[in-house]
Amino acid sequence: MRDKIIKKTLKIAVWFIGVILVFLLATYLAFQTSAVQTFVVRQITEKLSKTLETKVSIKRVDISFFSKVILKEVYIEDQQQDTLVFIDDLIANIDVLNFKKKSIDLSSVSLLGVKFHISTDKNNLTNYSFLLDHLQKTSSPKDSTSWEMTCTNFLFDRAQVGYSYYHQNDKKLIDVRNIHLDVSNIILDKDSIYFRINHLSLDDNKLLKLEDLRAKLEDLRADFTSKKRLIKLENLQVKTNQ
Repeated sequence: MRDKIIKKTLKIAVWFIGVILVFLLATYLAFQTSAVQTFVVRQITEKLSKTLETKVSIKRVDISFFSKVILKEVYIEDQQQDTLVFIDDLIANIDVLNFKKKSIDLSSVSLLGVKFHISTDKNNLTNYSFLLDHLQKTSSPKDSTSWEMTCTNFLFDRAQVGYSYYHQNDKKLIDVRNIHLDVSNIILDKDSIYFRINHLSLDDNKLLKLEDLRAKLEDLRADFTSKKRLIKLENLQVKTNQ
């Protein structure tokens, strides 16, 4: 009698463990699909839109766990329902993901097909100030749930940055296009920073065209007191139409 009870108990335990494993496997496989990932991220962006009182959307998501994150058509409006940021493709390659230390090391981040539109009104208020206000409210230096993120290489390609402002009650516009920025070897060490600009080019379609700027910035401190600081420009060409 006791043997039968033990056997039935073991069968139930094995069945229960099997159901859990199947559920976990099904959940894992489901999250491997772009459709499920996109659905989850859309729920997050809808909540974020309500919090920020503006539109935030991502059309498609493709996540290779612990390896790569791809976001398609990232869109953020300002609170005047105008485009603040649009990114065709945001690609982040993950080098190290440490849950214990709550840190993410990214080998590279690429922003492709980018449009930024920054503006200030007659009261000198910027259209992105609501984002800064939100970050200040939610960030805390003693927050144990926060994660630390580092990035070694950064690419900013097919980008356009517009800036509109008022000068003596006249609205002015600066429109910089064809921006390509390739930065590598980014190192942050306390109050010092090191990085290399492998390529920077841009064009304002009026008077200024920058072609193939290369620069090296080493041990630059916020107070500019470092004796070892170095800013080196290579192959700089600036062209104007005049």
